Amino acid sequence: MKRIQGKYQPTRHFPYLGYAYLAILLALIVAGSRVEVKYEFISPLVDGTFNTSVTKVEAKEVCGEIDCWIDKYANKFGKTTDEKQQIKVKLHFLAYRESRYGLSEGCGDSGKACGFTQFHEPTWQGYRKIMLKDNLITEIGSRLNVEQAIETTAWAISDGRETAWGPIKRSEIKL
Repeated sequence: MKRIQGKYQPTRHFPYLGYAYLAILLALIVAGSRVEVKYEFISPLVDGTFNTSVTKVEAKEVCGEIDCWIDKYANKFGKTTDEKQQIKVKLHFLAYRESRYGLSEGCGDSGKACGFTQFHEPTWQGYRKIMLKDNLITEIGSRLNVEQAIETTAWAISDGRETAWGPIKRSEIKL
């Protein structure tokens, strides 16, 4: 464009510059759409190869957690699959309601009920003596021992004695 008397006037070269501009723009667009990207895998290993081998590891069950003990004793004392599942649910319910899974170590019922599942000492002694007589255990043990408390509670539930626990007696859980 050329300025003549304050006005811009088209020049004879203008149409050719416009076509050249459009041609360059089109070439850039077409060239940009044909860009190829190549990826190369770089191995962290020196020669880029690796060997695999599988070692068989035998898993040994270690029962040191509450869930494991609940599963173990529900399976020990439950007679059917359904009864085992119900015992597990009731044990988890009591573990939560009676001691918040062991977080609360206090004694309830004015100091009479202690331990993971809050046994009264006479109840603990009575249940454990029955279990000893039936050769289910080898010692009276302690109501403060979490595993023994879970074992005894599982046995009591399977033996129809679950109403010894207030939350079950009050029907706070329904199966």
